[in-house]
Amino acid sequence: PQVALDLEFAHSVKSYAVSDGQEIRTALGSSLRNRRVAVGLSLAALAERADLSAGHLSDVERGVKDLSSDRLARACAALELHPAELFGAVSLAISDPETAIDLRTPGMRLARNAERLSPQSLRTVAEFSSYLASKETGGRRRKIGFEF
Repeated sequence: PQVALDLEFAHSVKSYAVSDGQEIRTALGSSLRNRRVAVGLSLAALAERADLSAGHLSDVERGVKDLSSDRLARACAALELHPAELFGAVSLAISDPETAIDLRTPGMRLARNAERLSPQSLRTVAEFSSYLASKETGGRRRKIGFEF
């Protein structure tokens, strides 16, 4: 049996991929720039840390050029940024807010990491969390450290 090719669908996929490449480059570059500025690095300092050309990095931040995965990994390491956080920011920039993955919040990072745990590991975490919650008294925080 032959599978009929839906030409309309194939054309829409092709035009989506072609038309949104610039949007992805712009979102990626903007996300990198936002992080660089947030950590207080100049473009030259980031380029030096990541062993990249400042000119190329500038083009990437403006969405003019792409960045290879190796170079992207070096830029993320220099920014002390997990690639998943970067891709989450890009997802937010190009997606419908209802479907975007926001890994900037601790709750979302926890949920994302929990997806990787086995059922037994999740039970262990839940039991430990219950134990910690049972030790809290009246909603007050216990003092930690020494009192003089």
